[in-house]
Amino acid sequence: DDKARKKLSGFFTGKVMKATKGQADGREVARLLAEKAG
Repeated sequence: DDKARKKLSGFFTGKVMKATKGQADGREVARLLAEKAG
């Protein structure tokens, strides 16, 4: 389900942004997550 995937992607992107104190590029994080998820 695309809606659930986007929600989960946002969740993990948020976790990465928090862990990196906002230093990570959010778009790049989302792209890498999508790439790994297949």
